[in-house]
Amino acid sequence: MRLVSFIVCFCLFVPAFGQLHLAVKTPIGKTKEVFYPGDWFVFKLKDDDVIYRGAITSLDVKNNSILVETARIDLANVTVVYSQKERRDRYSDKLITAGVLFPIIDHFNNSVIMDNEFSWNRGVLIASGALVASGLAIKLLRRRKYRTKGRFRLMFKL
Repeated sequence: MRLVSFIVCFCLFVPAFGQLHLAVKTPIGKTKEVFYPGDWFVFKLKDDDVIYRGAITSLDVKNNSILVETARIDLANVTVVYSQKERRDRYSDKLITAGVLFPIIDHFNNSVIMDNEFSWNRGVLIASGALVASGLAIKLLRRRKYRTKGRFRLMFKL
């Protein structure tokens, strides 16, 4: 039983090293970011200001293209690739929501459940302000992008 659990844990925790993936590399060959099939891919195309998003469905090395959702994208047409290491939006929204709801829940607890008179606790308001401020700071952080025509290149890697 120990051997079976070891093999299962080993397979779950060790990444797939032999899997074909798309890498953003510097001219000297240093890998900055890696995209596997199924990963979220956010990019811009030549002569287009629209930011496209979608999951990578498959990689086609022979034609130097990738399939994002149902659209085939030639890698030569991709000018900007946005980093997906940080998915900030979901965390910042939760922090802002928690910061807004925290004093309301505390006030409800003090007034209704504990049957105290109406008052705002200074510590709760400071903590609430810190939550909202940190959520806004995270939301306003600039997302890293890689310009593929200059310093970075999109390459397939095994």
